[in-house]
Amino acid sequence: YCLTVNTTLMNLFGRRCIPSFARLPGIYRSVLVQRCGLVTSSPKQGPSQEYVLGNTLSVGDFLEFRKAFTKQDIEDFARVSGDDNPLHLDEAFAATTIFKKPIVHGVLMNGLCSAIMGTKLPGQGTIFLSQEVKFQAPLFVGDEARARVEVQSIRQDKAIVTFKTQCFNSNGDLLMVGTANVMVPKHLIDNNKDKQ
Repeated sequence: YCLTVNTTLMNLFGRRCIPSFARLPGIYRSVLVQRCGLVTSSPKQGPSQEYVLGNTLSVGDFLEFRKAFTKQDIEDFARVSGDDNPLHLDEAFAATTIFKKPIVHGVLMNGLCSAIMGTKLPGQGTIFLSQEVKFQAPLFVGDEARARVEVQSIRQDKAIVTFKTQCFNSNGDLLMVGTANVMVPKHLIDNNKDKQ
């Protein structure tokens, strides 16, 4: 479906360049949000602004991403990681806990934020340095998670950027909050005067 949308956009706006999400007509933004997982908040809320891949970074730049983890996703992660805690995999066991049903591994929520930083904001060339995270509520298997990453500060001399990382459920409840420090390619902070 996303390929169809991309083809339509190229036909409308030219094949060399698809405009940034913020510049698309509302109908196409809605389609991309609903079908392709790309999310942005209302434009220019306070200091925050949607980041466009490849632009110089500024404090307040953000991107969001949505994903619902399936039972198969959880089983695959448990197999690869070795974390086969029945709280994530066994409905009967989970029913005996305070959660009453299986929950998603916390690291998978965190992984959505990592995916944003590694592929979109800042993107290719990003090196993960450190992270602090606090889990405040569970994400249940099948519920849609909304991960958000926002630039908090930029240390230009070291090319280190601090991000606020968050994850919400489909009701908008905050599930996870933290900060992450990454090293970024120098060209992404050139001419940027925002420092730690």
